[in-house]
Amino acid sequence: MTKLSDLGPPVPGVLNRDDLIRSDGHFYNCPNCGQRVDQRDLRQVFYHEGPGHEPLEPEPEPEQEPAAVAATAEGSTEAGE
Repeated sequence: MTKLSDLGPPVPGVLNRDDLIRSDGHFYNCPNCGQRVDQRDLRQVFYHEGPGHEPLEPEPEPEQEPAAVAATAEGSTEAGE
């Protein structure tokens, strides 16, 4: 089974429409295999364009560095004030 990392480094897409600012607007279900595809990652889009493919094998999310986690937590606290 193919992993997303087998397709190479991320290839970010560019948003063409302002109405897709919600995160769920960046995803669609592949009509061939049914897997959710993140349109912001063109590796996924191109892979799912081919007929007769299997879903990509799920991979664990990369762990964030402790400093990045702390900065994210601090930013969400400040935004809530």
